[in-house]
Amino acid sequence: MLLTISPFPVSHRNPHFLSSFNTPTPFLPLRSKTHLSKSHLYSNLSALPKQMLSVGLPVQEVFPGVLVPEVKTLSAASRDGLLAGDVILAVDGTELSKTGPDAVSKVVDIVKRNRKSGVLFRVERRSQDFDIRFTPDKNFYGTGKIGVQLSPNVRITKVRPRNIPETFRFAGKEFMGLSSNVLDGLKKLSGPVAIIAVGAEVARSNIDGLYQFAALLNINLAVINLLPLPALDGGTLALIVLEAVRGGRKLPVEVEQGIMSSGIVFVLFIGLFSLSRIHLALILLEKCCNYISFAKIKVF
Repeated sequence: MLLTISPFPVSHRNPHFLSSFNTPTPFLPLRSKTHLSKSHLYSNLSALPKQMLSVGLPVQEVFPGVLVPEVKTLSAASRDGLLAGDVILAVDGTELSKTGPDAVSKVVDIVKRNRKSGVLFRVERRSQDFDIRFTPDKNFYGTGKIGVQLSPNVRITKVRPRNIPETFRFAGKEFMGLSSNVLDGLKKLSGPVAIIAVGAEVARSNIDGLYQFAALLNINLAVINLLPLPALDGGTLALIVLEAVRGGRKLPVEVEQGIMSSGIVFVLFIGLFSLSRIHLALILLEKCCNYISFAKIKVF
């Protein structure tokens, strides 16, 4: 018969044996410097310096007009002579200035409204300007379409840093720009399905953009992780601050367990909410079927 484990006898009378059952073991995250150092914030942000060294800082210059990257075969645009690579400078006498995505929306709106009367484009091709009149086809919703893919007329160049300080200066500039996009886009909360879809679109369109997408995704995760929610590192920091305010006295175990449980429930609720938004977006897909949100390219 086995009577001992290590120096302690196996007996219900042994106080060490009983203490393992009498002492509650709270399932709480370890609030220590070791736990906080496990946050991947710094490793996540390392994607920015890597981008600066391997690809460079993307600099975007906007030109007048709207670019036509693709013309569908057997469409109104192909029948009337529009070619891929052309730049639309004006539509029905309306000049298209350096407005980026707004110029694309303006072209789409004018074509949709003039399905029967036709649309006059002033087009630039190989440094030559000329006019083309289109008779739009009818789309599924009864509005006009000419069968082209449009994008802002921009040119992106890559500037590589000359030294290490300039590398981190470029990375900081990119970080501030991406952080601004993150904070401005909180109202456009998306779940993992949308993240995968956007990542796949980036990989198909421009492999260099994967660096920016990785940095943007990790900044999102860092911001979310620092929120004062009990289930995240931000909640752990909040509890540490609360203990410091209380003079180093910890909260009761039951209170901490309740806080952690409520935080986990809240995070799960946010996840379900984002998934429900995706489901509703799929139901209302007909309202945005002509938009590719990440690349800001429109097809009509």
